[in-house]
Amino acid sequence: MRLDVPSEESPCEESPCAESPCEESPCEESPSPIFANRARSDVETANNKSNFLAFVVAVFRASVYRKFSTQGWEGSWAFLLVLVLISVLIQLIADVTQVGSRGQIVLYGMPGLLFYIPVSLLSAIIVLARTQQARQLSVLTMMFSGLYLIHQLCYLLAIEIYRLGLLRTYLPDWRPSFDLAMALWISLAAAIATIRIVRVQQIIRRALTVFVVGALLSIPLFGMYKNASLWIPDYRADQDGDEGAVVSDYDILNQEAIFYTQPSILKQQLERIQASTDADPQMFFIGVAGYASQNVFMNEVKFVEQLFQQRFNTANHSIRLINNKLTVNETSIASLTALQAAIDKVGTLMRSDRDVLFLYLTSHGSKTHEFSLEFGGMQFKQLNPQVLKTMLDQAGIKHRVIVISACYSGGYIEPLKNPNSLIITSAAADKTSFGCSNDAEYTYFGKAFFVDALGSDLSFVEAFAVAKPAIDAREKKEEYEPSHPQIFVGEEIQAKLDRLKKSTRTSQSTDKEEIGARGLAFVDTVDRQRRQELAQSLIDAFDNEAQSNALHRLCLDEQALTTAEKIYKDNPSYFGGISPSSHSWPLVVSALKTYQEQACKTLDSRTFSAVLVDHYANSHSVIELEKMLKFYRSDLGRQSINTNNAAYLKANRMSYRIATENNARANEEFSREIGRLIADSNRKR
Repeated sequence: MRLDVPSEESPCEESPCAESPCEESPCEESPSPIFANRARSDVETANNKSNFLAFVVAVFRASVYRKFSTQGWEGSWAFLLVLVLISVLIQLIADVTQVGSRGQIVLYGMPGLLFYIPVSLLSAIIVLARTQQARQLSVLTMMFSGLYLIHQLCYLLAIEIYRLGLLRTYLPDWRPSFDLAMALWISLAAAIATIRIVRVQQIIRRALTVFVVGALLSIPLFGMYKNASLWIPDYRADQDGDEGAVVSDYDILNQEAIFYTQPSILKQQLERIQASTDADPQMFFIGVAGYASQNVFMNEVKFVEQLFQQRFNTANHSIRLINNKLTVNETSIASLTALQAAIDKVGTLMRSDRDVLFLYLTSHGSKTHEFSLEFGGMQFKQLNPQVLKTMLDQAGIKHRVIVISACYSGGYIEPLKNPNSLIITSAAADKTSFGCSNDAEYTYFGKAFFVDALGSDLSFVEAFAVAKPAIDAREKKEEYEPSHPQIFVGEEIQAKLDRLKKSTRTSQSTDKEEIGARGLAFVDTVDRQRRQELAQSLIDAFDNEAQSNALHRLCLDEQALTTAEKIYKDNPSYFGGISPSSHSWPLVVSALKTYQEQACKTLDSRTFSAVLVDHYANSHSVIELEKMLKFYRSDLGRQSINTNNAAYLKANRMSYRIATENNARANEEFSREIGRLIADSNRKR
């Protein structure tokens, strides 16, 4: 029922509808406050999305030095929270991609990840300090933060591309130049954006703005180390029976098994070092990789040890000490105690009048000339020139070649030099050396001196002469301050090295003749696995399966020339009276075919390849196998394989034919001789 008169509580007492009915009453039109608030909220949400999109567009335009608009996102401090969430998401995706699903969340990377927020705010405050545009503080802060986020995204994407090996062949030393280029790019974009936001007009003020903003933003990017990892490998290894978990460098030496096995590992390594058994001079090798957190030092010691086994026959006269979690179960850690034990043992085995020690040390170094020995939380004593000199002198090691790859390593020359020493360092006493990054396989010095120069059969002095300009050129290209590698050659050491080189070459000639009998000892399980992998790749390149199948077909073809009919024709009694007209003749033909197939059976192709792989892996070092594989994968190498296989098949075909003819001739002569002997025997009766 409709009331003509509104009640006292009605808000429409003066409504024109109070006296006459109307369809569009203002009172009925008025919306509920709840619906009004919801509509207002929807509008604000849409505006926020639109404003944030405008902010994103502005940041991307600023990153490529284009003009942009700040309309809609001035004063939007709430967008910082969105940037934080995006940063965390990007970092987590990158970490999981590198580490894998087996990992754990850590929060100590948050300060490194979000450092850009206080840096952006501080930079904006400094820039606006002398202006009357304090209202632009949020705009500048948001712009700087957004550009930092773009830097993070591009940087992590580049790291992932490089990690997958897509550009590693073409850009082996990309990181320093890339880091600098990224910092300059973002800081210049921020400076130009600042000029546009603050509306700087004067050229001098613009230049000053570029300098100030560039310095404020680029130095934290390029000159500061920031750990931003949020997802790291699970360090709880061997806990709760989880054998697949990963152990950190910091925690691995705290494991009970490692704690007890390391002394026995060192003892076994020391026991494997043998004295020389002939009159010729012998080279002894000690390699030390001191820093556990970067594999480059481990890689170098392994490479140099294999190189010396190949060039100086040090397989039974060497020991390596490595700080790295990958080798902790099979190789002694590199501590001052272990190095002292190694030097003492070698000193007791060396003949002071002729044998030579090659000591290679690779790690980080300090300005005070301390050689870094670090492995997680272990507190190692540090090595310095005076300690090393005392070790060598007390061990009675007279003839020494000491090579040190570390920053400031030139400080070792003066304390260690004497007439019987050759000392080479990767840097001068006041210079740093380069290449010790997680992405590098070898340091700059290690690559130039050992891999490229010494691997080409040069002497130590000749190798240094080749390596030094190569290092200088590489550092100049990367715009690094020259490291100035150093060398000292004692008056008497060169004659010993010349004699050692001569005797080594004679020994190598003999070894090559006996290589099949003695083989080349494996350094460790990693060396065994690597050599077997390379040998397998090499045998696969030879295409032995196709060659083996071709030889089997050739054997069957040659056997098929000897038919049952031919045998019967040559010797009718060969089959015991069975002739081609006999009903049993098909069985004779079948039996002969089976015999011929059995006669052609040898090693199957898989077993044949396995034998070859084993022989190559046991006979050649990693260096030799890599060189062979590189050649046989080249165009000339593939042509050589094809030519060899064709020639081998042709030679075997000729051999089969000659053998078949000779076999028939021999059988004929044998039958004739047997007949003559039988006739002579019958006459004598």
